[in-house]
Amino acid sequence: MFESTQHFGQETYRVIVLESMGRDLCFIATSAGYCLPSVDIPSQQRVAENLAAAMRSTWDCDVVCLFEPDLHSSVAADSGVHYQLVELSGVRPPQMVPVPVSSLSRHCFRDVADYVALGVALSQCERAACSPHEAPFARIGWLSQLCEWIEAAIHPLALKSDIAIRQLNASPTFSLIRFETSGPPVWFKAVGAPNKRELPITLTLARLFPRHVPRVLATRPEWNGWLSEEVPGGNLGDSQDVVHWVTTSVSLAQLQIESLDAQCQLLDAGARDFRVPVLLDIVGPLLDVMAALMAKQTKAFPDPLTRQEVLALKDPIFDALRELQTLAVPDALGHLDLNPGNVIVSPKACRFLDWSEAYLGHPFYSFVHLLEHFRRTQSWSALTDAQVTSAYTSAWQTLCSCRHVARAMLLAPLLAVFTYTAGYDAWRDERQLQDAKTAAYLRSLTRRIKREAEQLAHSKEQIHTCQLELLKP
Repeated sequence: MFESTQHFGQETYRVIVLESMGRDLCFIATSAGYCLPSVDIPSQQRVAENLAAAMRSTWDCDVVCLFEPDLHSSVAADSGVHYQLVELSGVRPPQMVPVPVSSLSRHCFRDVADYVALGVALSQCERAACSPHEAPFARIGWLSQLCEWIEAAIHPLALKSDIAIRQLNASPTFSLIRFETSGPPVWFKAVGAPNKRELPITLTLARLFPRHVPRVLATRPEWNGWLSEEVPGGNLGDSQDVVHWVTTSVSLAQLQIESLDAQCQLLDAGARDFRVPVLLDIVGPLLDVMAALMAKQTKAFPDPLTRQEVLALKDPIFDALRELQTLAVPDALGHLDLNPGNVIVSPKACRFLDWSEAYLGHPFYSFVHLLEHFRRTQSWSALTDAQVTSAYTSAWQTLCSCRHVARAMLLAPLLAVFTYTAGYDAWRDERQLQDAKTAAYLRSLTRRIKREAEQLAHSKEQIHTCQLELLKP
């Protein structure tokens, strides 16, 4: 959610193409030696989906992505390009030549970085073959096993799978693929660490709230994966229709209200506990880490916050959390990554996806995420903002007083960004804090917390002024 605007460019990928169950590799032969087929894809977007499309359009071949080799501390890491290991799933194009893996040596390659990357990728494949449950999607031939399993899973529904697939994500432990069938399409998703809790959460939500999430058809526990029926409708991110955003807001409130009696089940399934007492214990440690990160900033812009400025945020966060405790808005199911891509909407209903960031706590944080995205659309105006907000709050006003709902909505923006930061586990991991991009992102979240605290103070001051005016004779 709370991210700065990205400027997308292009990234170059050299593609290691396996054939014949990994016995052969497909290269482009040149007078200077073998080289890997290369494609350019949009940066900061789904690699597997875009790379498969680029291989089809550039090299006229269909591939299944396995993973991006871990090339840290190797000569290939300094080459300025990325690598992806793929498996050929169709006919090999004539411009590629098959070469047995056993015949390759360093001198066969035009670029030594390709040879190094190839060695790393094949070593990862070998390790995955020895530990299939630890890295199931780094193994050659895993897609064939998956297709057989899906065929068996959908057979009782009188469905048959189709050849057409759409691979969106690929890594040794994560997978997301859409499969055509003779009826509704189905989706296979599998998750690894740190998102393993998404499977039990998904199963719990599908059991408790079938109106609000996709139907689960089967599970594959050894891969931490599951098969879901595709939901009719469109992605909210593709819609500029205010009606769709209103429908989503109402559906979100209804789901959360239905979850009020399922708190123990949600926590048992793995939802994060972000109720007020837990958050109160996090405030001090989190801000101490952020103050230390600010002190390490090397860039001149934006100005780093001083330690005093960061630690001064404790009081407004504490005050907001304590006030929230006094309001009669109950804890409920929440979604800390509620972006339009995680919502499928139709004129009469919507379904919510991707629950790895499910939490139990104040429900309005989730709506703040949704509203943040709506305010970036062309449909936004002060009037439509009020429509979407009213659709959500009206549902809660059937349980809570208008005054408590209004007060909670005032506090929610500050506490939503604080809770989102608390849920970004990198702040607890000293190793991850050494990463420059991670540290910069956490600093940006801290600045956002400060802006929201200032806005809350300003809003309270305006409300107080209005109240004084009303008391004047």
